Amino acid sequence: MTDSQGAAYTEYIGREERSRDSMAPESAIALAALLGREATGAELADLPAVWHWVYFHRAYRPGDLGPDGHLRRGEASVVPPVPARRRMYAGGSVTLLAPLSVGAPAEKTTICTKVERKAGRSGDLVFVTLEHRITQDGELARVEEQSLVFFDPPPATYRPFELPPLDGEAGAISLGAREAGNDGGFLRHGRLQARSPMLFTYSALTGNPHKIHYDRSYCQQFEGYPGLVVHGPLLASAALEAVLGVGLPRVGSFEFRARSPIFEGQEAEIRARQDGDSRISIEITCGGDLCMTASAMLAG
Repeated sequence: MTDSQGAAYTEYIGREERSRDSMAPESAIALAALLGREATGAELADLPAVWHWVYFHRAYRPGDLGPDGHLRRGEASVVPPVPARRRMYAGGSVTLLAPLSVGAPAEKTTICTKVERKAGRSGDLVFVTLEHRITQDGELARVEEQSLVFFDPPPATYRPFELPPLDGEAGAISLGAREAGNDGGFLRHGRLQARSPMLFTYSALTGNPHKIHYDRSYCQQFEGYPGLVVHGPLLASAALEAVLGVGLPRVGSFEFRARSPIFEGQEAEIRARQDGDSRISIEITCGGDLCMTASAMLAG
């Protein structure tokens, strides 16, 4: 990124867009089903930390989309026109301020708050930070910070692995029972294996047109990946699942950071550990690699 590009990109700071959603319950119910269970009444009355990702989809015309499937950067987007080929969801955080329920309209305001360049081992990285503010019935319910990173891929360094058979299972998230920890907290372990039907369904539920999650030939030929990439938000949803449904207080905030990609058919391990009275740390690993770290803070 040149200095002139950097100056142009900073002009996007403060740019915002607004969207509304009827918050139909079917979307949350469908997400719970994809996660392998039914949505509870309490979850529909106050959506878990990242479940709002199945709402506030933007309508796209085909000409609005770039070669990677995403909305073209710049122009009508709050994201500046970074020319780097690869776009990744680097991480984010969600703070729950008030209940966000299905069945009542809500509004989301998205603001570009930061654009910065960092030097990486294989070249420049451009980080774009977006803030999402969701209100319902005139009350601020959620504040989310989303970090995107743009870069050109280095020569492929991913370990080869056997692609799953086309007639294989769709994928699943499985979690064990809550176990008592030695320090009075708890432990919980689980597994995630996402195959193409699960990835495609999650893309549809979250309105994510990024081709790395459903177009295998695009992944291999243009992005240098060995197979379809498991969504960072799907991994975050799996991490949050380790905290839900085990009799804990409401989650007041949740944050996550992507470390290394997971590909279709690979089996990942989920480990949750309560560090203290209110903090829960979660790690997702695959083949010995740390792929995501996350933490949840319990409210009250």
